[in-house]
Amino acid sequence: GANTVRVEGLGSFGSQVQVQLLSTPGSGRNTAVTAPTQISTTTMTVSNGAISVPVNNMNAEAAYQLIVTPVGGPTTSWQPSPRR
Repeated sequence: GANTVRVEGLGSFGSQVQVQLLSTPGSGRNTAVTAPTQISTTTMTVSNGAISVPVNNMNAEAAYQLIVTPVGGPTTSWQPSPRR
């Protein structure tokens, strides 16, 4: 099915964020998988400190991971620089 994930508290990230959506198949719970599958990578505009990320064609047995990082890089010194 389809879903939308709302992420709040992003005011310190600036006006735009990089959003990665990854998935691990249900079989990954019992059998090792090399890495999660990247479903999408996009730049989104932060509005009132929040974004809404559409997640289409979800599989009920899969696990999903959403990674949100500032487009301009880390907001504090303890955050690692994003890989490009």
